[in-house]
Amino acid sequence: MATIQKRLNSKGEASFHVRVRLRGHPVQTCTFQRLTDAREWGKQTETAIREGRYFKTAEAKKHTVAELIDRYLKTIEQRNPQRYNSVKAMLFWWHDQIGSYLLSDVTRALLIEKREILVQGNVINKKLKRSTHSKQRTPSTANRYMVALSTAFSMAVNEWEWIHDHPMQRIAKLSEPRGRVRFLDAINQPRNTLSLCHSRYSLLGKKRNGSLRDFLLKRVNICSTGKPFAEVSRPLNMTA
Repeated sequence: MATIQKRLNSKGEASFHVRVRLRGHPVQTCTFQRLTDAREWGKQTETAIREGRYFKTAEAKKHTVAELIDRYLKTIEQRNPQRYNSVKAMLFWWHDQIGSYLLSDVTRALLIEKREILVQGNVINKKLKRSTHSKQRTPSTANRYMVALSTAFSMAVNEWEWIHDHPMQRIAKLSEPRGRVRFLDAINQPRNTLSLCHSRYSLLGKKRNGSLRDFLLKRVNICSTGKPFAEVSRPLNMTA
């Protein structure tokens, strides 16, 4: 239940002190200059405590992104050193960009804005009122940076309960370019086809290399484009 107490300072100015007391929960207090604000805060706080939302929100206002990253790195350094080495540099970049923000102030819009800096390489310096250039990164690399930070937030949600909602949910990944496709020329195609067949039949038939190679050379046909157009039809002895 919320109770409001009026207080006067030495100058005769009034303030309103709110106390919210619910069984099984610590007492929450706050002071306001206006009675209307005090009543509204008391109602909202009491409702949030009953629904189990208040303390998670309050915890998010106590910690910054820098504290989250530092604790996460210290944790995974002990649990998974290999993971620590792979994400350390990426999380240090986030530490410099948004480390001073409270967890409660981290929004999807903020994260997308920082992701654009990763890709475009332009940083707006508010003091100098002009943009400065930094290293540009590919969409694939920007996605890796986002995943590294998302994993840290997941630990804060699931294990530490510093925040209630994951701020990186519903942020779509950037489109990544198709990986390099390798084409074999007419010289390498027969050689690689024969090597593939050799491995396949060696595993299934357990034949000796010499006899198997002679067998494949007679039965693997290569067309003018260098691609195989017929498969070997000789049955294999699976019990060999």
